[in-house]
Amino acid sequence: MTPTFEPLLSDADAGKLLGLHPKTVQRLARLGELPAVRLGRYWRYRASTLNQWIEDHQTGVQDVTSFEQFFSELGTRPKGMTLDRINNAGHYAPGNVRWATPQVQRQNQGMVRLHCQPVCVGTERTQ
Repeated sequence: MTPTFEPLLSDADAGKLLGLHPKTVQRLARLGELPAVRLGRYWRYRASTLNQWIEDHQTGVQDVTSFEQFFSELGTRPKGMTLDRINNAGHYAPGNVRWATPQVQRQNQGMVRLHCQPVCVGTERTQ
């Protein structure tokens, strides 16, 4: 019996399959949210595994055709709460949205990166 190997997809090919930008695909793989194989410094993906991942993650997400349908899924806004996505990588869709307090929303944020420039202390610059 000859073993069969499934070709591995690049970030760009996996992105086309998933409808995502290649950098988003890399980020999801790096975070362990997307099934991937690390080969050196590159991520590679099996199409069959990605198709299964899509099927597993579509539960509870429905197409919303109107604001009225979206509103009927959520109901009226409770006092002190705002709309929050459960998975920030996902869309504002039923199954991925909830009413949440500001505290819960702060906990659900991604990492904030500050871009700072080095500061010289105790030295004077003369021109």
